[in-house]
Amino acid sequence: MASKSISPIKTWIFWSILVIVAFLLITWDHFVQGFTQDSSKITWLIMGFFLYGFGTSFMVALKLQAEFNSIRRMEEDHRVGDANASDIAALFDSAMERIRRGDRIDVRTLVSAYGGKVRARVDNVGVISGMLITIGLLGTVVGLIITISGLDMVLQSNSADFATMKAGLTKTVSGMGTAFYTTFFGALLGGVVLKVLGSEMRKSAQTLVADALAFGELFISPQFAKKSSESLTELEERISVLHEQLASLGSSFGEVIETIDSKQTTLASGLGSLNEIIEKTSQQATERTDALVSTIGHAIAETSRHADERLAAISTTVEQTNREAAERSSALIEAITQAVGDTARQADERLNAISETLESTNQHADERMNAMSSALTSAVEQTCRMANEQIETIVDSVQQNVAQTNEGMAGQFREMVVASKAMFEEINRLANERLQSIVKAVENATQTTYEKADGQLAVFVDNVEQSIEASRRSSERKLSAKATDIVDKFNEVSTMLSNMMSAIDEPEAKDQPEGE
Repeated sequence: MASKSISPIKTWIFWSILVIVAFLLITWDHFVQGFTQDSSKITWLIMGFFLYGFGTSFMVALKLQAEFNSIRRMEEDHRVGDANASDIAALFDSAMERIRRGDRIDVRTLVSAYGGKVRARVDNVGVISGMLITIGLLGTVVGLIITISGLDMVLQSNSADFATMKAGLTKTVSGMGTAFYTTFFGALLGGVVLKVLGSEMRKSAQTLVADALAFGELFISPQFAKKSSESLTELEERISVLHEQLASLGSSFGEVIETIDSKQTTLASGLGSLNEIIEKTSQQATERTDALVSTIGHAIAETSRHADERLAAISTTVEQTNREAAERSSALIEAITQAVGDTARQADERLNAISETLESTNQHADERMNAMSSALTSAVEQTCRMANEQIETIVDSVQQNVAQTNEGMAGQFREMVVASKAMFEEINRLANERLQSIVKAVENATQTTYEKADGQLAVFVDNVEQSIEASRRSSERKLSAKATDIVDKFNEVSTMLSNMMSAIDEPEAKDQPEGE
């Protein structure tokens, strides 16, 4: 039991102090010398992994101590503790919950699964211990390689080269120190210290699993057996209650069957007397029905004769009304047709007037264009003639001046000719611009005239369409009003007919009670 077992944390502290203090007291000088003479720094790597493994073993010891404390409290209280206290408490709490729900639980399987988790934590310490031993062996190989390199330097040096031989021997000794000290550190820290701690933690884990199994067998399994017996007892009680209910139900069924038999006898006797009453009533109803049918037949025949006479009169009236309505409709259609024709004729007259107006407008525009073109042509011809006269005058004056002046005036003559040419080109340009502006003004005026004529024509067409649409709508309203009047007359006729039929039916309804 957990109360009689050794505490894991105490075991870890005892073996840690014992192993580390003992080996440090014995091998402290070798530790210091190994760290100082190892040129490969592998001993530092070994020391780093050792500290990591040492801390891991301490965390495992703390975890095992918490599990031991939880089992100890559960054994003292004889019940499962808080599920948040430890893994074993959470495991047993889940098991008790399943037992309360009626599920079957195997305690050994649960404890085996728990032991696997605990051993997985403890095995980490063993893995780190093996790594330290392996790193020490690798350091040995590295040291031997350094030693061989130093021996090679010694062998290749001359006997007179003392410095090279000394360096080779120093390297050889350093390699041997690396090989031996790495093996020493790896074997001591990994193969001794961590292995001892891992072995003790493994034993503590086995003890913990054994205590957990014992607690499960002593406290969990009896709870399962107790719950099973309670479930069986409850099931037997329910079965006995069910038997009692079935027995009472059987007696109730017997009483119900007896009651049904007695009621069935009473019902049979009542049905016999009821059949006799039904036969008498059926015979009397048949006689009254025959008398009523004969009376209704005579009344229907008389009513049909009167209805035929009245329907003939109504048909004559309806035919006359239809004939008058047809005559009025034809007259109305002729009037609408005539109105539409007059409207179309007026529209044609207005369109012809607009066309004549447009033709006259186009004619006036053509005349104005011809007049403006002739005026522009005469103006251009006059301008050209004036320019030619000026040029001729200038040429004559130039010829006279040339005849009178010397060779020095030739330059002035050329300048004057150039100026005259530029002036003539400017005059032609101004004339062309003026002609283009006049042509554009004429085109704009013509376009404006066309647009106004198109707008007036569109407005007129819209007015014509609106008048035609208004005439059509008024005609439709008149026709619909006429049709409504005809329908109202038909409704009045049908109302009169229904009133006549109801008036005919009232005497027959009064005669029926007397016949009965």
